[in-house]
Amino acid sequence: AAEESWTKVSTAEELSSALGTGGNIKLTANITVTEVQDWTVGNGVNVVLDLNGHTISSSYGAINYYLITINGGSLTIKDNSESKSGKIEATDSSGGYGIQLKGNGSSFTLMGGTIQTTQETLDIYTPASGSIVNISGGKLVSTSDSVFNVRGSNTVVNITGGDLKDVPECISPMTAIQTVLFLT
Repeated sequence: AAEESWTKVSTAEELSSALGTGGNIKLTANITVTEVQDWTVGNGVNVVLDLNGHTISSSYGAINYYLITINGGSLTIKDNSESKSGKIEATDSSGGYGIQLKGNGSSFTLMGGTIQTTQETLDIYTPASGSIVNISGGKLVSTSDSVFNVRGSNTVVNITGGDLKDVPECISPMTAIQTVLFLT
């Protein structure tokens, strides 16, 4: 079998370009941003992002600004590093949102790594249709809001592993899982 080809990225600009193009992306350094990014996995684009033990960190925040948007494409996040310390974090205290699925037929798979935000960590937007979320490993963490919002129509969610954590004031992970299972 042919060896998989990986695009190696170490800057915000390289990550933006690679997310737009699609394919296998491997982080080779931590990426820290303080300004708005246009990190979108667009229609028909398929991305596998290996955090490779590195961190993508954003201190930029605005209401309903998600660090990564999936709009008709597919994003899989994993961490193939030995340390398993790969992380995506949105740290702004009032606008640190994680990943949002929009449009038609968007899909998100979490196999490894941690996604930690202050607001919604994973969100399926209300007008989204045919979204698919698979969580088999890794962690979703919200320190101040809900960890996983499931909306849209014809949404399918499969949780076979991983960890969902949020603060006590928000919807509990068990309630989130019961809601998700009820919707699927």
